[in-house]
Amino acid sequence: MAKAEANTPSEPMWKVIDKNTKMGEPARFHDCVVDGRIVSYGFEANKGTEMLEAHARKFVPNDSFEVTDDTGRIVTASIPVLKGFSADRESILEDDECVAKFDELTVDALYERAAPLPGGEKIKKNAKKDDLIDFLLTARAAKLAQLRPKALSEDGDGNKDEFSRGELDNIMPPSNLSGLI
Repeated sequence: MAKAEANTPSEPMWKVIDKNTKMGEPARFHDCVVDGRIVSYGFEANKGTEMLEAHARKFVPNDSFEVTDDTGRIVTASIPVLKGFSADRESILEDDECVAKFDELTVDALYERAAPLPGGEKIKKNAKKDDLIDFLLTARAAKLAQLRPKALSEDGDGNKDEFSRGELDNIMPPSNLSGLI
């Protein structure tokens, strides 16, 4: 089982439970990408695996995990997961949800959305709102760039608008992270 990395007082330790582990079965192992490297954690049934906050945040968006912060509060994903969309459906959001633009969100809400993303572990909690928005937009563009060539190759539409390899490599340059880390 992976040991949590050494922490400092400024790095709180959180706990993550894999809800799919079963008593009497071996630990289940899951990976998260932090600082560009893969970190593996073992999860035993009904037992929280302690890890740095930045690592635990990677598991928050997945309903198969229960994440608790250093005070014992359960941390939930603040981003609604849209299960599907149909133009004839009246609403795809819950009654207490709405669609908002990034600039309408608080810095805390933007941070919650950025932290689980690749590179999000480097973001300071006191990052500026504009820098967080830039990070989220860049991360979205990087994800779309990653998916687009695959989608184009699968549907075979012959469009020439996919990204070149160089564009994919440069979609999220380190300069975009300068205000965040």
